[in-house]
Order: sequence, then structure tokens, then C-alpha cells
Amino acid sequence: MPARAAPLPPAPLPAELRRRLQDLERDEETLSEKESVRERLSLIQGFLQAEAQRRLGELEAKLRCQELSEERYLAQVKALLHQELSATANGATNGATNGATTAPNGATNGATNGANGATNGRAPNGASGSDEEQDGAGDMEEGVASSSSSSPSLPGPGPRARKARRSRSNGESRKSPASSRVTRSSGRPPNQPTLLSLFSKGSTKRKSEEVNGEAKLEVMMSVEREEEELEDKEQDEKRIKMEARDGSELRDEIPQVKITTPAKTTPPKCVECRQYLDDPDLKFFQGDPDDALEEPEMLTDERLSLFDANEDGFESYEDLPQHKVTSFSVYDRQGHLCPFDTGLIERNVELYFSGAVKPIYDDNPCLDGGVRAKKLGPINAWWITGFDGGEKALIGFSTAFADYILMEPSEEYAPTFALMQEKIYMSKIVVEFLQNNPDVSYEDLLNKIETTVPPAGLNFNRFTEDSLLRHAQFVVEQVESYDEAGDSDEPPVLITPCMRDLIKLAGVTLGK
Repeated sequence: MPARAAPLPPAPLPAELRRRLQDLERDEETLSEKESVRERLSLIQGFLQAEAQRRLGELEAKLRCQELSEERYLAQVKALLHQELSATANGATNGATNGATTAPNGATNGATNGANGATNGRAPNGASGSDEEQDGAGDMEEGVASSSSSSPSLPGPGPRARKARRSRSNGESRKSPASSRVTRSSGRPPNQPTLLSLFSKGSTKRKSEEVNGEAKLEVMMSVEREEEELEDKEQDEKRIKMEARDGSELRDEIPQVKITTPAKTTPPKCVECRQYLDDPDLKFFQGDPDDALEEPEMLTDERLSLFDANEDGFESYEDLPQHKVTSFSVYDRQGHLCPFDTGLIERNVELYFSGAVKPIYDDNPCLDGGVRAKKLGPINAWWITGFDGGEKALIGFSTAFADYILMEPSEEYAPTFALMQEKIYMSKIVVEFLQNNPDVSYEDLLNKIETTVPPAGLNFNRFTEDSLLRHAQFVVEQVESYDEAGDSDEPPVLITPCMRDLIKLAGVTLGK
């Protein structure tokens, strides 16, 4: 039965190509995976077998049809190239091993056949011995020829076999019949392999099969590992995409919650005084005593009257009466204590005040001699007077019934009123100094402010340039109000060089 032909082993790669592949392996750290696979494929694509070319074409078709991701394509191409390079190296090793094994076997067979022929030629009689010697010589020539054809790289056995061909005379010693029989029985056909050659071929073939099997097993295991790594990577990417999508959905939901509940993010403000309701400094008016009077009733009290019933002291009933108020508190309709210099009165916000009202001639700030009043107002206007060189600046309120000059605040309203006193006294210093010195510079005004000692009882002990610039808007507005209330023959204070420099330095907005 004819044996089936084995597939041809892959042709070995040229030395130059192997050197370039080794250089490429050393440079893999500087190249990306895609560039490394592309360079290696361009080098050995022409040396691939038909099966590898077909598989490579199938992978490229799947990549174009998007049936295969680029990372998976690169991994499978890399595994295919690795398998082909391993097969090429194994083929070259097996070829060298088989060739080296065949050459000694051929030489051994030829030498053995030649010796058998020579031995068979030694017959007991001269005639037959000569014929048998010729037959033995022929056998030896065939053995030598087969040895030379099997291993051309071993030149030694051929010539020595030819020199062994010589005829023997009839007078030479003959072998015994027993030895002749043994010699004849040991003869065999010239092409019959020896046991040594069979065992050497079998062991070489098993070694080559083991090497090829181990290489194929390693390639298959590496391919499986790469496929598992790719699958794990794809699973990680899917999980990351899902987490990112869930995070984006959560971020989309968060603004909706903020939009639907803006009150939770923005602290609520009072609709009257615009103060934050959750401010720890926000204070409430504690209420009036039981004997406090309403404003109309309070104004008719005899303790506030300047004249007797029979005296004629009123010049006009159109002029509002003036009184002083001490221990006062200012609050809005919600009962929040609030400042009155922040524009609330100008925006028609209703502010009220309570305290002890005293006659205009009484300078004692204590409660003795005063009439307790409640909810005076609303306040129509507030004003500053006392720009005549006096020690203190006078602050007053105007209601629909009377004018009130403020004396001392209540204990609960004192912190709020103290914040307003600094800029009120700063306005008094600026107006009085520029009224008497209209041509001074900004440095002269600053020197005047820093050398002025504040009145006793205030919560600060000196004036500075920082306080001037901080309250510049308020000071300029008070100067404007002073110019509007002044006589027509008085020069305006606002146009002095000093005020112009202050407006530029502080960035004051005029007409606010």
C-alpha cells in the first residue's frame, strides 16, 4: 500500500529577514502594537504558506465588515505570525536533523553491503571464487554508490571501496564450508536498511514530532490566553461604558432636582428688609412696654409741650414739632431690627421706630422725663445735621407728624447703629473741612481725617484712609445732599479738587 506524502515543510527564512525581525523585536517598546504587527506582516507576508495567506485574508475581510474589532484583529494576526515563524524554525531544525541522520545511515549500508559481497566472493574452489568475488565487488560498488548518493558530503567511503576490488589466486587459503555458509546466509539485498538506521530514523522522527507538537501546543495556548485577555478587556470596556452612562444619567437627574427645589439652595430673604432669614445676626424687636402710646396721643402729652395753654408761641401750624428720642429701635413690619442707611427708606419700605420721646431742650439721654412711644412712623426721611463745627453729628427722622433727633440707641439696637456712626461722622468731617478749605488736596483731607479723634462712646478710636475709601459712596452722597440744601450763593463742595480725586480713587457712582 503506497504511503501518503507528507506536506512540505515551510521554507526557511533568509538570514537578512531573520535579522530584521530580531531588530523589530528589540524596537517593540518604542512602537505601538498596531505598528509592530504591521511592520512584521510586511516583512514575512511573501514567505507565508497558502493556508496562512487564506486565514489572513479572512481576518482582513472580517475587519472590513466590522465583524471583528481592531484589537481582536491585531491579536489574531499577531498569533498567526507567531505560529508561522515557529513552524518555519521547526521545519529548518527538522530538515537539518534528518539530513544529518540519513548521511551516516547511507554510508553504513553501503559499507556493509560491500563487505558482504567481498566475503561471499571467497569460495572454496578457484573458479567459483572468482565469480563470487566479482559478484561481491558489484555489491560493494552498489553499496558505495548508494552511500555516495545519500550523503554527498562524505567523500571517504567511495574511493576506499574501489581499492578493495582485487582478485585472489586459487592458491590462497579457502574458508571452511561452515564459514562459507555463514557468509552466504548474512547476505541481503543492497537497498535493505540496517536495524541501526531504522532505529535512528525512528528516534529522529519522534523527536521532530515532539518538537512540532510542543511548539503547536505553545502557540495554541498563547492564542487562547490572548483571546481570554481580549474578552476580559472588552468586558471591562463594557462595564466602564455602563458606569459612565449611569453616571451621566445621574448627573442629568441632579440638575432637575436643583431646578425643581431652588429654595433649598438659595437662603430665603425677608421681603421687607432683604436680610437673610437664616442669618445668626438677625435680631427681632422685643416689643413695647404696656404704657407706650401711639404717635398722635404721645405728641399731646404735657411733658412734651413748650408753652403754657395761655401763651402764644406757635409761628405756624404748618411747621412740624421737633423732639428728641432716646433708647430707640428701628424695625420693619416683620419686626426685624434693620439699618436705615441702606436705601430701604428711599425705596419706600415702611420702617418704624420705638423709644422714649423727650422735649427738644432736654440733652439727658436717660429715660427720665420721657414719654414711652410705640411704632412711630413710618419713617418718611432720615437726615444728618450739625455741620456747624459741633462735636457730634445729629441724625434725625421725619414722620407725618413730627421730626425726631436721635440720642442713644437701645441695648438691642446698639450694634446695628454703631456700624452707621463711622460713616456718618466721616461725612461730617469731610463737609466741614472742604466748606472752609475748598482748594485743599486729597492728601490734606486724608491728614485731617487721620488726626481727628472720634467722639467718646463710639466703638472705634480712629479714622483711616481705608474707612474713607470704604464709605466713599455714602460720603459723596451726603455731600451732594448738603449742596442741594445749601444757599444759592454757597460754592458747591462736590466740585472741589479733593472730591474729584476721592471719586476717581474709590470709583464712586454719582447720582445713585
